[in-house]
Amino acid sequence: MRAEDTVVIRNIFTMLAYAYRALDLRGFEEVGAEDFDSVLDLLGAVYAKGLASQVRRGIDQGYVELTEDLGCARGRIDVRASSGARLRQGLRLRCTYSEMSRDTELNRLIKCVGLMFLRSSELAAKTKADVRRLLPYLGDVALVEPAQARRIRPAYTRVNRSYQLLVAICRFALAGLLPDKSGEGEGFAKVVDGQQLSHLYEKFLLEYYRRHHANEVGAAAKRIDWNTDDALPVFLPGMNTDVTLTGKGERKGRTLIIDAKCYGQILTSHHGKSMVSPDNVYQLSTYVNNADVARDGSVSGMLLYALTDERDLPFRPGERGWMSGPNRFEVRTVDLGRPFDEVAAQLDDVIGFM
Repeated sequence: MRAEDTVVIRNIFTMLAYAYRALDLRGFEEVGAEDFDSVLDLLGAVYAKGLASQVRRGIDQGYVELTEDLGCARGRIDVRASSGARLRQGLRLRCTYSEMSRDTELNRLIKCVGLMFLRSSELAAKTKADVRRLLPYLGDVALVEPAQARRIRPAYTRVNRSYQLLVAICRFALAGLLPDKSGEGEGFAKVVDGQQLSHLYEKFLLEYYRRHHANEVGAAAKRIDWNTDDALPVFLPGMNTDVTLTGKGERKGRTLIIDAKCYGQILTSHHGKSMVSPDNVYQLSTYVNNADVARDGSVSGMLLYALTDERDLPFRPGERGWMSGPNRFEVRTVDLGRPFDEVAAQLDDVIGFM
């Protein structure tokens, strides 16, 4: 059983909203309440709902730069090019000017993903019909390839910030592209793969703590330096945490490093003994030991697994932690298969470990 098969699909919708900081969900409530057969159906439904909302508000426009040979001056004149153009085309000027247009990078990203939805054989017929009905509103927007669309990072303003969730869906969908069976381009994966879900899980945790516990902790994905005065070999890996919580107020001076794990199997077996991955434990221990420069136990570590269908896990209160030197460690699970308010309660409880 894969981790992605145990997550309530509508929780992925909420995780996306957190991960991409697109938490204005007005107008999307009915999508979040529906049941979907696949993540792709969810993405398509939110895409259609978001694009329909933008059509009602008015499709975003921006200034684009155009260059033309004109009979009168407009914008900036290219004097050198105009001298040749005037001879060839009858006293015309080559001008470069700006004009409002829908052909912006943001709309190119949205159009690219919409066409990918239409080409997918896995999308529900109703959702595909909704997308097909809406795409003509982007008819004057240039078509870009998925590789180019992935590089688009829109800048949000007061005018276009309503696009945030729609763009989050597009970016997440593009991350799930796979070569199609014919080898002629790319198509959507049938499901979210484990690596993609793991990345989403990490970003979701980070943004959740930033939003709901900002007065108690600072949340960041920090880089930890090796705690040594000696020169380090170039081949040593960097230590980049998934989530580092730094205490404020009554928790000031304490740090919790969270290593987020989201894949199909939590326990491994060695000589008939079930255990968490030694690699996960050793990695977290290394992070904590190097972060605790004062060696005073002010830094703790937690392996936070997304719960799968495994049962009888030995992670019960009072039995899921251990000490290594002055530092505390613990293993916990988050059941992403539960309603989101229950997921949130599990995450809130983590703060109490600091």
